[in-house]
Amino acid sequence: MNVIFDISAVSVPGQRSGLSRYAISLAERLGQSPRCQVHFSATGSLLGQQMALQYLAENPGIGGNAMAPSPLGMAMLRWAQARQAGGSGLDHATAKVLWQTLRVHNLLRHPVDPAALQSAQVFHSAYALLPRQVRQARWLQPVITVMDLIPVLFPELVNPFQIPALMRIIRSITPRSWIICISQCTKNDLCARFGFDPARMFVTPLAADTEIFRPCQDAQAIVGVRQRYGIGETPYVLSLATVTPHKNMGFLLEAFARLVRQQPDCDLKLVLAGGKGATAERIQAMLNTDATLAPRVVLTGYVAESDLRALYGGAMMFAFPSLYEGFGLPPLEAMQCRVPVVCSNRSSLPEVIGDGGMLLDPTDTDAWGDALWQLWRDQPRRQALAEKALARAGQFSWRRTADLTLDVYQRITN
Repeated sequence: MNVIFDISAVSVPGQRSGLSRYAISLAERLGQSPRCQVHFSATGSLLGQQMALQYLAENPGIGGNAMAPSPLGMAMLRWAQARQAGGSGLDHATAKVLWQTLRVHNLLRHPVDPAALQSAQVFHSAYALLPRQVRQARWLQPVITVMDLIPVLFPELVNPFQIPALMRIIRSITPRSWIICISQCTKNDLCARFGFDPARMFVTPLAADTEIFRPCQDAQAIVGVRQRYGIGETPYVLSLATVTPHKNMGFLLEAFARLVRQQPDCDLKLVLAGGKGATAERIQAMLNTDATLAPRVVLTGYVAESDLRALYGGAMMFAFPSLYEGFGLPPLEAMQCRVPVVCSNRSSLPEVIGDGGMLLDPTDTDAWGDALWQLWRDQPRRQALAEKALARAGQFSWRRTADLTLDVYQRITN
């Protein structure tokens, strides 16, 4: 079975989103699977092609399959790389103008090598729109992965540019397309919002990388992370998310402030880890106006991937009050690191957490403050919850995700 897998979602190593983790993890396993022959493409953008080529060059063990962009795409990539080698670089603005010029002059009608496309049976896009060239190939089974519908379900919680970007992807899905969703929640939302045929949709859950996320027994590494990020020696509750509205970090800070006021003997700190987003200023303003709370909260900013295992390993518990997730990788990562998890009961999160954590209403500050305090004071309960978390996390793996994806390929080509 010949498959073209579009990995436009590959991003700069060390700054990977859930989407790029999905593209990379699936590409590695498909490339090594005896069940299919995979070629790779990256049709999302010129920079996407450049990063995908770089990723494949740096990871020859992925299977050695050649990338399949068009001859035009390869020519433009060589030009971009030559500019970089000459020291002038290809900045984002230049790349955007170049890409738009090619589109205006209709030079991107065939972003995938027609010869590679002719011999393929499946074209799978990891959440980039399905190219017209693919949609018009009647012999080909077009597959697209949809991660979530946050921009259209909660437009007030995202940057406005995300809405048309998602809609371009949705509009590229035709009645012939097959859709892979990362959770039953995403599948349900797609059917309800856009009326897609559920018979042409499949659910393949994500996973956490076992090389990175596993219980940490390295006390020295944990001490190093505490020092590097200014956490100190006291116990801490960790939350890992970009500070954007739907992650609900302001609510978590309010619940923690309630705990600090009502339980002054509780020595917990709150560590908010992740990149700054739209609500970062609100978080900082809350800290600036509360002299009691400020010393108890640590804003780490972006955390290097190499530090994540020790950061999780040093946490007494993990809190994730998100209002909506297509899947929810951070709580699964925490569970796989054997950390007790307190999590929102919204969207896909109950599918991930199961009985491996505490599920709470992400608008109830009393319930969250009480849960954090109870876990802080009850070591046997933390221990039991940590064991449940680890057991639950064992039900997810990237190998299972790849096998389920290959099952989809097999089914639709039969």
